[in-house]
Amino acid sequence: MGCTKVNEEIVENIIEKYPKAVEENSVSYYLEEDKPILALKKSDQRFIAISQYDNSIFLGVETTTEDKKSYSIQKLDTQNGNLTQIIADLSHIKDIAISDKFIFVTQNKTVRAYNKNTYELEVIIGNGNQNDQNFGMFNTQALFLTNSHLLVRDEKRIRFFNLADITASNTKKVPTFLKTEVYSGNVSSITIHNNKLFMLRDLNGNKTIDFFDLNENGFISENQLRTNFFSVASYQEQLFSFRNHLYSSLKEKGLGKLDEKANIEHQYKYHNNKLLQAQRFVFTQDKLYITNQNGGEISVFKVKDIVYRKY
Repeated sequence: MGCTKVNEEIVENIIEKYPKAVEENSVSYYLEEDKPILALKKSDQRFIAISQYDNSIFLGVETTTEDKKSYSIQKLDTQNGNLTQIIADLSHIKDIAISDKFIFVTQNKTVRAYNKNTYELEVIIGNGNQNDQNFGMFNTQALFLTNSHLLVRDEKRIRFFNLADITASNTKKVPTFLKTEVYSGNVSSITIHNNKLFMLRDLNGNKTIDFFDLNENGFISENQLRTNFFSVASYQEQLFSFRNHLYSSLKEKGLGKLDEKANIEHQYKYHNNKLLQAQRFVFTQDKLYITNQNGGEISVFKVKDIVYRKY
């Protein structure tokens, strides 16, 4: 490829598009601002988690009434901003993940799996005991889904669960397929990128991105505590891998695209002429949705496929 890097502002002038672009190795993409969504949330609510399945957006919502906090999962109508509460009466939500069958929600020392269609609780992963014996887990912090496994990061370990084992008959006794000890600290997100597992970890205000090599089957070695880490800024909030690029939300500094050493390679600071205050975010196949630190506005970018011309 002759043209390997372009300025996003002039990319329209040097590209050609065609229907099967997403199938070509030469395809890249850029992000184009779209109209924001004003989510119709209440003034005492804030978004603390976001996930998607088949272009549907699900939000973890914290509601504060006087000194009491309550938690729910709500589905966002991306056309009009309406929110529909689908799961209520939850404990503090750290993360959510959606598969073809379940909505997974971190709940203290367990992960709860709700039927994606009926929103009924079907499976509890973990027996509720804070230990490492007999299906116990420590406080659960972050989730990640592959095609065949659910990854759970609790306070002390990363655990792999076979999706096939997550059934009603296995509630509170879903077997751990693989687990490895990790360094302590609060983890806000995990993701897999370029055959490595990345974990954003906060230990007393010092943030690092820890990463682990995965083997040819996509698993972490049981004796691998941590292969390496990068020290990162305290304002980094979440990681997400999308089409061979690693992104991080930067709170009041916007959204960052990271290079292979976790340096901020490109920064998205504005959306519709306003400062982008990125908290949590998720990509669908063709869009990026970002929850902002303040208010109910959700910033939206279109993912625009491009093919570099050969010169």
